[in-house]
Amino acid sequence: MLIKVCGICNEENGMEVCQLPVDMIGFNFYSKSVRFLSLDSSIAFGNFPKIKVGIFVDEDPALIGDICQWASLAYVQLHGNETPAMVRRTAALRPVIQAMPATEKTLKEDWKKYTDCSYFLFDTPTSGFGGSGKKYNWSMLEHYQGDIPFLLSGGIGPEDYESIRQIAHPSFAGIDLNSRFEIFAGVKDVFLLSQFLKSLKQS
Repeated sequence: MLIKVCGICNEENGMEVCQLPVDMIGFNFYSKSVRFLSLDSSIAFGNFPKIKVGIFVDEDPALIGDICQWASLAYVQLHGNETPAMVRRTAALRPVIQAMPATEKTLKEDWKKYTDCSYFLFDTPTSGFGGSGKKYNWSMLEHYQGDIPFLLSGGIGPEDYESIRQIAHPSFAGIDLNSRFEIFAGVKDVFLLSQFLKSLKQS
C-alpha cells in the first residue's frame, strides 16, 4: 500500500516525515492553498529521500514542467478542472495523479476521460479546490470499475487504520494523508503519523 503525506511546508518536519515508512510526499503549488509554496521557497527543492509530488490546480503544463525540473518532482498531482488534453500534455512530462471528487457519476463514468493518468486520487467532493479534510462514504468506491489504480483521500484520520485495512477494491493502491495528521497547517505530527502507520501495517 502506497503512503502519501501531502502538504509539506517545513523542511525539517518534512525530513522527519521521510524517516517514517511513507512512499510519497507532496508539495502544494496552488496559490490559494494554506499550504502553498511559492517558487522562491527552498522547501520543495530540498533533497528529500522519498518520491516527490507537486500539486497543481489548472496550471499551464509548460510551467508545471519547469517546476518539475527545478524541484526534481517525480509525479504531478492535478487537483483542478483540468481537461483531458491538459492531463495528456502533463503526463508527457511526468506521471500524473489525477484528483477527482468521489461522486457516483465520476466513479462510474467521468474517470474514463482521464486514462492518461497513472493514478486517480478520489477525494471528498467540495465546492473549492484541494482537500476539505472531511471524509466521504468509502462504500462509494464500489462504483469505480476501472483498472487505473487509485489513492484514497479525504479526511483520513488516526482512527481509520482498521477501516482502511478492510478495503478490498482490486484497484486500491494507497492513501493520501494530510490535515488530520497536522499540528497546524503544513506541519505534520510525526508521532501521530508513526503510531497510525504502525497500526495500519499490523497483520
